[in-house]
Formats: sequence, structure tokens, C-alpha cells
Amino acid sequence: MLIGSKPPANSTTGMRGVSIDKQRGLYVAQIKFQGKHMIIGRFKTLEAAAEARRAKEIELFDPVLIAGGLPPTSEEEYQANLRAAIEKNRDGESGR
Repeated sequence: MLIGSKPPANSTTGMRGVSIDKQRGLYVAQIKFQGKHMIIGRFKTLEAAAEARRAKEIELFDPVLIAGGLPPTSEEEYQANLRAAIEKNRDGESGR
């Protein structure tokens, strides 16, 4: 299932649904649900963008999952992915 899974290998931030707007120097949170792509917003920090994306994921996906008899998205997996992404971005900044 893609919802709480790890980000794609080509992710620049290490977080699913969060990318970098290099022109503005901001992180972009986005999500795709029922075939519709939504920009959630632009944020100064990776953490803020990831939290906004996570909140929208819970709002959109969890009711559908629960109604289908499946467990909601995993907070533990999200937190682990966020910690790894923050560490990855710190390492990348220190190597510049």
C-alpha cells in the first residue's frame, strides 16, 4: 500500500509527498487522492511540510481505510520516515 509506505527512491527530501521548490527556497507538500492532485502548501521547513502532508493524509485516507476494514495509516512509520528524512537532509547540508 502506498499510503504510509517509504518514499520513492528518487525523492529529493526523503518524505513522500514533499518536494523542494528551489526557486522559492520552500518545501512543497502535495497529495494525490481519488485521481486528484492537490498542493497542500509551501513551507519553510521540511518538518512543517511533512506535518501538513500527514494531516491531509489522515483526513483523506484514514476514513476510507477504516470503512474498508483496514487499519489507518501508521503514525509510527510516518515518524520513522520523518526522522530519517531530517537526518538525510542534515547530512546533505553538512556536505555542501
